[in-house]
Amino acid sequence: MKIYILLTRPTTIVSSAIQRATRDEFTHISMAFNKELSPLYSFSRKYAPTPLPAGMTTEAIEMGFYKDRGFINCALYQLEVPEQVYNEARAITEGMYKNSQAYKFNILGLALCRLNIPLDRDKHYFCSQFVSHVLVESSAIELSKPTGLIRPADFMVMPEFKLIFQGNLTSLARYLASENMKGFPLPGLASEGLAINVEL
Repeated sequence: MKIYILLTRPTTIVSSAIQRATRDEFTHISMAFNKELSPLYSFSRKYAPTPLPAGMTTEAIEMGFYKDRGFINCALYQLEVPEQVYNEARAITEGMYKNSQAYKFNILGLALCRLNIPLDRDKHYFCSQFVSHVLVESSAIELSKPTGLIRPADFMVMPEFKLIFQGNLTSLARYLASENMKGFPLPGLASEGLAINVEL
């Protein structure tokens, strides 16, 4: 069974501030439980025009905030897990979403993360804290530091995750719609003669 995480770098004031502070390539993360990436779960703005209110949301790469923003860079990773772990991670996520009004965005925790100070608040998460919380609670991964210190870019160097696509959201949508997944070259890697056989 596979769990998918999508890393992006949105063109927002908050994302730009995070990128300037961290120099990370990606500043946002979402999680999905199917190859169509529908839905993507995360903690982010609830309405596209404004950063607040924010909380637990579902996202789509061609709708909502990402509509008309196909130029945004992204990277898609997959994590292969046993069926029991997959079901547990999905149950945790869907349970949280059913009670999404009870969950808030951990604004202070996000700020303190940059200072290497973890802040765990009941029912408060920022995007990477949420994803890492679900994966740790379901025993999908183990972390060497608190979930409150995990940034989206940290997932890029976790050996459990396999990179299956890197490009922009427009090319990702075409990639997901492609009927022939195997041997599809990764944008940005094709020039180096590299390709990955993908079985989503």
